[in-house]
Amino acid sequence: MRLLRIIAYGAPGVESTEPSRYAGETSVEPKGQPVSVTFWAWVTVAVVLLLGETVTGGLFVAPWAAGATAAALLEALHIGIDPQWIAFFAVSSVVLVVVQRRKTRRR
Repeated sequence: MRLLRIIAYGAPGVESTEPSRYAGETSVEPKGQPVSVTFWAWVTVAVVLLLGETVTGGLFVAPWAAGATAAALLEALHIGIDPQWIAFFAVSSVVLVVVQRRKTRRR
């Protein structure tokens, strides 16, 4: 539940610098940075790749979805775009190698 709150509202204790639209408005939402468009882009990429995996069935697209999920988690923690891309390619590559080794070992 805490991870979902961090994803939805940002890291705890991080004050939002966005001014209120209405004078005297009190917010019931926790203070924090809202989730960026980049986060939803990574989540969309992960979901589309997982849907693509159901069509292909060869476990080739799923590692890339795992990489996109790792990048989305980094974005949720407000880590820069360069580490997100590094995590995307690193996680995808490691998962792809592990999956391919297990597939060849079963043959």
